[in-house]
Amino acid sequence: MPHKHSHDPDSDSFQDAALEDYRDALRELFPLEDLVRKASRRRRVRRAAAGAVVCAAAGVCTWILDHAHRIEQFHTVVSKHTVTRAHDGAA
Repeated sequence: MPHKHSHDPDSDSFQDAALEDYRDALRELFPLEDLVRKASRRRRVRRAAAGAVVCAAAGVCTWILDHAHRIEQFHTVVSKHTVTRAHDGAA
């Protein structure tokens, strides 16, 4: 005795035909392609914005923590010898 919920190809085609009108109505009301496209666009925008924020944060951290970009100028008299320390500790 076959099980009531067994997979029968004839019942699938009958169900498909019976539900086709409802599927068309649902596709008109809820167009999946548009929803997927909009979700994909939102996802791309969010990822791009997150990438920009990460790059900006990395740049700010590098600017603050790395002293190589700082330029210091010292003016002395020609015959005078002066020892100074830079911000990074170099003499």
